[in-house]
Amino acid sequence: GAEGLAVALEFPDLAPWIARLKAECPVFDATNVFGAAEYAAARAKGSRVTRAYVLPLRCRTEANQVMNAVRQPGIALVEVLLAVRNDADLPGEAVTDDVLAVRNEVVAALAGWAPDSRNPVNYSSGQRLGFEDFTVWWSDIYSIDFLLAG
Repeated sequence: GAEGLAVALEFPDLAPWIARLKAECPVFDATNVFGAAEYAAARAKGSRVTRAYVLPLRCRTEANQVMNAVRQPGIALVEVLLAVRNDADLPGEAVTDDVLAVRNEVVAALAGWAPDSRNPVNYSSGQRLGFEDFTVWWSDIYSIDFLLAG
């Protein structure tokens, strides 16, 4: 790298993402959206209600675009991990409908929204992670562009 340049790689602040889901997704009752610290505890003891966890996933950048400085466009990936409760022990199709309804609320809240007023959030992918104690765990991945510069 270029000597003497101050470059700080920071993951996007996820607090606005959590606030956005609390405000825009009635399914979470404005109280059941959390960050990474709460996720570890929830996995250990299980979830009694439908919840969302907003987690940093990874960053990647393109090649540096200038000499003797740093200018690298990048993309940050954010995981929204959903724990969708199935208290009624519904059959598979009904559970799928419940998960889809929660996912649709989250996508509507995040896709196209610009937490930094410059770069919009993009939906990237999703997958079911498993079933555990009447809870379906689902992961949706969102991306947002950033610039590493110095």
